Amino acid sequence: MTEVNMMNSHEAKSFTGILLIEEVEGSEKFTSRFFRLNKEIGQLEYFTDDPVKSADSLLIGSFNLQFLSLVEDASVIRPKLTHGFYIMLCGQKHFLVASNDEERSNWIKAIVDSFKTSDAQLRYRFSSGNCNVDSSTILGFDDSLSKTGYCVKQGLKRKNWKRRFFVLDSYGLAYYISDEETSPIKLIKLADICQARISVGIHLHRAHVFEVVTPQRVFYIQADSAFERESWINAINRGAGFFRRSQVKSIRSTASQACIASQ
Repeated sequence: MTEVNMMNSHEAKSFTGILLIEEVEGSEKFTSRFFRLNKEIGQLEYFTDDPVKSADSLLIGSFNLQFLSLVEDASVIRPKLTHGFYIMLCGQKHFLVASNDEERSNWIKAIVDSFKTSDAQLRYRFSSGNCNVDSSTILGFDDSLSKTGYCVKQGLKRKNWKRRFFVLDSYGLAYYISDEETSPIKLIKLADICQARISVGIHLHRAHVFEVVTPQRVFYIQADSAFERESWINAINRGAGFFRRSQVKSIRSTASQACIASQ
């Protein structure tokens, strides 16, 4: 891995360098990527190569650090991951590997400094059940595509029903024990949501049940009213649809840039 661009964290607007990333969670397979931390907007992007030096560099993905809850040395939870650290966003850990311990410390400090806070264990920006995060920084979301509120959800194994606080934003549909919690029980990514629909003929003794369908599982959720059920279904389908359209636009834009560069 190449040397990190060690710019003064108080003066520089970005922090760049090569890191290894586990792109498939739990795969233990790490890929070398060029990372750029934009401190002004709290965005951590990663590319195939340095976009300043290579016209062929492609943006692989990005993390909106406004959703960050923790950034930490990974030596305790994954001791075999030498020089590793992880960032937790919406309850999901993303593992990264630096070249050495100093580089790892510099990256952790840079990410923490981007929040202008001395508290390394950062919290999601939720207050009184309202999502104060600007979701537009990822997918162009606006307030009409976000939704929060309580519903009752059926468990996967015991099939019991428990009231949970739900948050729909540009990452997906997350549910919490309550609106006072900062770490979700689970995040259903927008990329995994096939559709939301009214549940018919399954839970006959429960009213206002709807389904969130993913390739791995169907989530059964009960709203407080028929109006709320319709509102959740529409919001989830709009969000998932918007995500898919944004991905298509991104692919087309990347392809167009590649064509222009090759001319």
